[in-house]
Amino acid sequence: MLPGEKFALLWAQVEPHAHQVVLDPWAGRNAIEFKTLTDIIRNCPHSSIPVEIEAYLKGESVSFSTDSLDDSQRAFIVMCALDDAAMDIHPSTKTHIIGRTITLSRLQEEMKSVRTANFRYAYLPEVGSVIAKGQLTGRRVLNEAENANGANLESQFEYLTVVADPKPYTASFLVIAPYKFGMDEALTHKLGIAPIAEDANDLTFTATSRLGRGYLDARPTDPAALSTRLTEAVTSLLDQGAGIVALPELVCSSNAIKALQAKLRCREKNNGDAILVCGSGLSSDPCPSSGRHFNEATVMTGGGNVLFSQRKIHPFNMAANRMKECGVAHDPLHEGKPHMEDIAASATLTICDLPDVGRIMVMICEDFEQGKPTGQLALAARPDWIFAPVLDVSLELGRWMHQRCMEIGRHSLSRIVITSSTTLSVRRKGKTALAEMNADEVGFGILYDGYQGRRVKQILSSSTCVSPQTVKVEWDSATWPHDVVGARE
Repeated sequence: MLPGEKFALLWAQVEPHAHQVVLDPWAGRNAIEFKTLTDIIRNCPHSSIPVEIEAYLKGESVSFSTDSLDDSQRAFIVMCALDDAAMDIHPSTKTHIIGRTITLSRLQEEMKSVRTANFRYAYLPEVGSVIAKGQLTGRRVLNEAENANGANLESQFEYLTVVADPKPYTASFLVIAPYKFGMDEALTHKLGIAPIAEDANDLTFTATSRLGRGYLDARPTDPAALSTRLTEAVTSLLDQGAGIVALPELVCSSNAIKALQAKLRCREKNNGDAILVCGSGLSSDPCPSSGRHFNEATVMTGGGNVLFSQRKIHPFNMAANRMKECGVAHDPLHEGKPHMEDIAASATLTICDLPDVGRIMVMICEDFEQGKPTGQLALAARPDWIFAPVLDVSLELGRWMHQRCMEIGRHSLSRIVITSSTTLSVRRKGKTALAEMNADEVGFGILYDGYQGRRVKQILSSSTCVSPQTVKVEWDSATWPHDVVGARE
């Protein structure tokens, strides 16, 4: 049996007894066989679990000394040994093992090749996916098992974890090979954001009635003009040296993606090592069953190569008072009632591992708020980066987005980037253009660092009337203020 599959099966065996295995007094990793088991794995000359380890798990006679343990305890120690050996192939290895030449065993090579080919070490439908434990960069909590509270298995291993299927949703794992993408680590600290839809009429809102319910559609009023603004904003931020560019919800149609790609591919300056989270827009292809389009975000390189797309899972239900406040038209049959976002809903969340950047997830607006599957998977997979393109009336600190940052960020340790257009903010103030607003009156970004003592930075509009508005900011979170909770010892 392959090592990833064995880890998943042992997880299923141990999890029902986790309280006893984790908390009852016994030798655990100090059992006399632990080092031997780890050495067997680290020196295994073939790709499957050695027969001697299989015999040990069954309680049969083996050639090495063992403590007197029950089935679950033996399973746990083998899991610890597999986890320890996975240190050598973990994506963060180069950041915390310096100057060490690692010779991989055939078993470790197999684990590495399986992850490269299948994007995870193993998948068993009844258990879940065995993946590299996040975070994937040097921003990891090492020695977690030694310092962990509670009795959950998720906190007992350093380099491997199991992520269960969030039924009825699907977790889609993706690993980008280094030959397809690579980034200088310094570029990950240079972030660029822009609202794109700046003014009140940059987006058009259309209300309709269907089967007794009100629906609301939002899309660019002048798609070509907004596409041009988007391309100008992105290229300007790349020219300023941004390594990661993040844009808001519903500002980037499929045609805008094509126009941006064409521009990026003919640029004299090559920014192929940058990452662009191009906000979202309506998909080019409708859902076959409903005929409605998906709200789809595209992630591509600075050279215009698409890495993956993420479709919105949870449509937003806009309250009637908010619609009135922002001058958004309602359907006459549903006056005073909320209107549901008129899109097809996806059921898949992509978790993408990028060389040098780490693990990233994109949660479009309401997806960032919901617990399942997005919040659930963020806590399980621990991404290095969470990007949340939104369309909201305000990015004031203390509102739901900031609160959600605190809820997810302090557990996942993620860097969270929230970006919004300013269309609804301008409408809410009764203005027609962002240029009519006071400097620093409107926010279009929140940056949150769950790792660096839970710190937060708000991105506000500038006093200039230059359009498109763009902001390039250094991710230097140690200098940012603590969030409203503070970072207490």
